[in-house]
Amino acid sequence: MLKEEILKTLRKKQGQSFKELQGISDDINQLSRSLLELEEHDEIFRNGDGYYVIDEEKYHLGRIAVNRKNGLHIMVEQYVLPIDPKHDDFLYPDDDVIYLINRSKARIIKVIRHNLVYITGKISINHHQLSFEPLREYYTRFKLVGKNKTELKNGEIIRCYISNYERREITIDKILGDENDPDVLVESILSGFDVPRIFPKKVLLEADSFDREITLDKYRDYEDLTGKMLVTIDGDSAKDFDDAIYVERNDQGYRLIVSIADVANYVKPLSNLDIEARKRGTSIYYPNAVIPMLPEELSNDLCSLMPDVNRLTMTCDMVISMAGDVLDYRIYEAIIRSHYRLTYSRVNRFYEGEDFEDKELSDMLKDAKALSDIIERKRKENGCLDFASTELDIRMEGKEVVDIRRRESGIAEAVIENFMIKANETVALHLHYLDYPMIYRVHDNPKPDKIVAFADFVGRLGYTFKGNKLALKLSQLSDCLNSFIGSDEYEVVSDNLLRSMAKAKYSTQCLGHYGLGLSDYCHFTSPIRRYPDLIVHRMIKKYVIKKDYSEMDKDNSLNEQAALLSNMREKIATQIERDIDDLRMCQYLENYIGYVFEATISSVTAFGFFARLDNGIEGLVHIKTLAGYYEYEEGRLYSEEGSYELGQRIKVKIMAVDKLKRNIDMIALKSQRRQNKLARNKPKK
Repeated sequence: MLKEEILKTLRKKQGQSFKELQGISDDINQLSRSLLELEEHDEIFRNGDGYYVIDEEKYHLGRIAVNRKNGLHIMVEQYVLPIDPKHDDFLYPDDDVIYLINRSKARIIKVIRHNLVYITGKISINHHQLSFEPLREYYTRFKLVGKNKTELKNGEIIRCYISNYERREITIDKILGDENDPDVLVESILSGFDVPRIFPKKVLLEADSFDREITLDKYRDYEDLTGKMLVTIDGDSAKDFDDAIYVERNDQGYRLIVSIADVANYVKPLSNLDIEARKRGTSIYYPNAVIPMLPEELSNDLCSLMPDVNRLTMTCDMVISMAGDVLDYRIYEAIIRSHYRLTYSRVNRFYEGEDFEDKELSDMLKDAKALSDIIERKRKENGCLDFASTELDIRMEGKEVVDIRRRESGIAEAVIENFMIKANETVALHLHYLDYPMIYRVHDNPKPDKIVAFADFVGRLGYTFKGNKLALKLSQLSDCLNSFIGSDEYEVVSDNLLRSMAKAKYSTQCLGHYGLGLSDYCHFTSPIRRYPDLIVHRMIKKYVIKKDYSEMDKDNSLNEQAALLSNMREKIATQIERDIDDLRMCQYLENYIGYVFEATISSVTAFGFFARLDNGIEGLVHIKTLAGYYEYEEGRLYSEEGSYELGQRIKVKIMAVDKLKRNIDMIALKSQRRQNKLARNKPKK
């Protein structure tokens, strides 16, 4: 009878917790037994958050997101699933929900939790009337309440917390400062995500408690690599050096040593440092600043592979053939003594002909390039995708943005990237083969319809794939991308292909990395700034080095939780970095209102298109600014007079920037549209 009542209750309302179901019966033990029996017979199911549903196949867990046009949706792999407007009255971005799919839309069954806590915005006072303007347009639904509103000034940026979700009420949490102060605008972005900037005292005390003296006598289980010429190669302004390399020729090909800072020796599970690092998930980098995952006592000192001091490392020692295959390898703990702190710019000058005085160093760097070329050739044989870099070099003097240009990558950067990828692959392959608990970096295959759309796009540019578009191989996509290198269309083709890909993520399942063309891959090389790398080091220490197999089930479960949390923190960090970059772009273009620039159409939407200046800055040309009536089809806007197409070169004028909302508005000069007689495809009737 109780089982029937449970089923009846869940049919009326899916996704109920045990506590909610206690209203059915006062006998908690009997309720527990009935729920367990129903689960055992697959009549009900419990999702990942412990909520009971009847049909596991129909009901899904998801997280609410908001797009540029302020529409709510759920991301399902690469797909955007719109939300039925009938069910979004009390939904907020980042809500965790249970939903079912009904006619290609998400029908929300239950909001599990609201994750949105803070909203930032600007105060405007007009004729003694105070209004609150959120920095994200969707949050205009909220109403500011509280007695301290009279303390506010016109143009102040404030952070509010949501005091009542049902009534959409927000209350002032703190005043950040004046809207014209760029630092206040950066703070508004960070505050909106509640990013911790200061480490708790107990975390700092723990970081400062370690013995700074590292000797072979104290660490007898560590191998001595202090005699090897290991060097670090990083950016000019880098302060944390978490990887060092060594290369030598041998009879089989090359020996490559990749030594990574042994962060796991200091950051133990459930320590204060570990709890804080897990919460942060990753370091966050933006122009002239970093919010580190670990305190500087570790990230910039004890775990930084500085020259001429002993440091503990986790080392991947590989023998690589002239064909790029790993013939043998060992993964072990080692003490190293970096011989040089090299920079990308200096090593690139070496490869351009500016030699080093140390002949041994020069010879090793020559071997490093030769080995890197072999590894890269092997990667390309596997069909890896080398996307065009869209990273910007934003140069600042104090609070002012003085220049923005594309970040250039040379031979030195390629050498380190190839070596790190090879180490990551080798470590992942080893732990996967032994079936030890692990966190992998995975990248799923793209959806066929996305690839078909990409094939249609490059077809308009004159590139034709052989065979069935629904069954294109990675090598075919790689060949296509490489064929555009050096052309005006390369960057937009790269962008389009990248948007066709699934998102890389962390997982305890070894699902392979599609973009790299690898069946085994993980993140092993940056434990100073990424929590999953730290977990990988712990698994190596526990299972490979100590051979302690007593807690495999427990570690599998903990790793799964860590992977989910790391995915979430990575997404937040990426959004913060993009938002601050967008702010700095607006700040820079404030001085260029009315100026005309060459640009490339980088993406096309139904409401206009985005144009990318040659220095990498993007802005929106809204469809309402185009003379005439334009219709949208994949990759272009067209009218009877002409069209604007993805990849097309045009001239644009900067019309306005909004630093608060980080928008850049442009107009296209009329003479720049492509005439239909010159278009590759005529508009569809």
